[in-house]
Amino acid sequence: NSIASVLNGCGYETVFFHGGINGTMGFDGFCRMAGFKEYYGKNEYNNDNDFDGNWGIYDHKFLNYTAEKINKLEKPFLAVLLTVSSHHPFTIPKEFRERFDSAKSPMEKSIMYADHSLRLFFNTISNTSWFDSTLFVITSDHAGPVSQAKYRTRVGVYEIPIIFYMHNGTFNGHNEVIMQHCDIFPTVLDILNYNGKFASFGNSAFDSTANHCAIHYFENTYQLISNGHALHFSEDSLLSFYNLKEDSLLEINLAQQSNRAKDRLEKVTKAIIQTYNHAMVHNQLTSH
Repeated sequence: NSIASVLNGCGYETVFFHGGINGTMGFDGFCRMAGFKEYYGKNEYNNDNDFDGNWGIYDHKFLNYTAEKINKLEKPFLAVLLTVSSHHPFTIPKEFRERFDSAKSPMEKSIMYADHSLRLFFNTISNTSWFDSTLFVITSDHAGPVSQAKYRTRVGVYEIPIIFYMHNGTFNGHNEVIMQHCDIFPTVLDILNYNGKFASFGNSAFDSTANHCAIHYFENTYQLISNGHALHFSEDSLLSFYNLKEDSLLEINLAQQSNRAKDRLEKVTKAIIQTYNHAMVHNQLTSH
C-alpha cells in the first residue's frame, strides 16, 4: 500500500505532479503502481518554452500549473509535487538570475529560486476555498553539496528538514523527534484520524510510544540513527557506534565499549532487516 492507495479508499482524488521529463527515474510508472489516479509531467504541461534544458519545467511555472490543476480537483484530495530546479546544473530562468545575486554558489541561487517559487505558489493558493483546510508537508528528497564538516559525515549527508504546515495554526514549534521519509505516510494518516489497517516501516511523528529512528543502506552497510546515536552494521557485524550529541563528526567509535543503547539499537537494526527480508521473500509486506 501507499498513501495514495489508502486515501483512494477514503474517497480522495490522488494526483502526482512532477515537472520533469516523463519517464525520468520511472516516476510516472511508479505512480501508477502506487495508486495515484493521475500524473502530470512535462508532456502534460505541453509548453517547451518553459523547459530548463535539463530536468524539466522551471519551478515557478510548473507550480503555477499545479495550483491551477489542484483548484479543479474534487475534495478531498491528495496532491504530491516534486520540483526539479534545485538540481545540478542548477539552472534558473533568466529573469531571476540577477534577483538572487547574494547567493554564494549556483546551487544556493537555485535554492533561493525554488524558495521564491514556493512563495509565489502559496500566494496563488492562499485565497482558495481549500487552503485553510489543507495539510502541507514540505521536505527534500536528498541533501546537496555543503561546506560544513558536520553535513559531510555519514550521518550529516542524510539530514534534511520535514515541515508540517496548516494555515489555521494547528502546528507550531520545532520537533526534535528523529524522522525519515517513510514516517510521513503514517504521520499524515494520524493527523487525518485514519484508523484502518496499513503496512509501513515508518511511525507517526506524534506517536510517543513509537521507536523513532532513521535507517539507511549504503555500500553494503546499514546505518541506524536514534536517540542521539548512530550505529553502523554490515552482514552480521557491528562496525561502529557513535554518540552524536558529543561527537557530531563521528570521530570516536564506541563499538567496543559496553553500552545499553548500542545493544538495543543493534537489536532494532537486526529486527528491521529480518522483518523486511522475510516480508519480501514471502510476499507479506501488506497490512493484515
